[in-house]
Amino acid sequence: MKRKKKIEDMLTADYYSRYSGLLALSDFSIMIVDPEGKILYEFIPSPDFCKYVCQSDQHTVCRACMDCINSGRGDTFVCPNGLKNVVVPILDGDTPAAYVIGGRVYSRETEYQKFMLDISKLAGQKQLDAEFVAKTCSMLKTAEQNKIDAHEQLCTYIAQSISRSLTHGTQAGQMQSIEKDMLEKK
Repeated sequence: MKRKKKIEDMLTADYYSRYSGLLALSDFSIMIVDPEGKILYEFIPSPDFCKYVCQSDQHTVCRACMDCINSGRGDTFVCPNGLKNVVVPILDGDTPAAYVIGGRVYSRETEYQKFMLDISKLAGQKQLDAEFVAKTCSMLKTAEQNKIDAHEQLCTYIAQSISRSLTHGTQAGQMQSIEKDMLEKK
């Protein structure tokens, strides 16, 4: 419980401004969740499709992300609906205190799955209007693999930066500035 309180206390700081220069490099979803899948902080919100169709509620990640979290390690994976996701642990020492989850975007290789979704079935499972589900699906992004790879690096950087802050205190300013400059140059 102490670890959860520690991560939540850190997130009350203005984390968006801390990473705003880097967040401008991507417009894909990035959020921080606790080990139980509760969304603690959203840098860039999840697509509505994920929020309303895939997640059990708007404050908890989907089953596919929970499966990755429950494995105890980070991973990049394609969800059952074809979206690329990245899950990176935020470590407090050697223990995952939270996770950065990002992506939720189609790659050119998985985009065809968007057109194969059974909208009526998905709508029925969540008791939503099929038109609403179709609209949320149509708003899902497709990206080139190099942009998805860059987003994965961004998620990894944020997780490592917060991990350092958890382990060594919140003033990792000079180190963060150097790393931020390097990432922005990429």
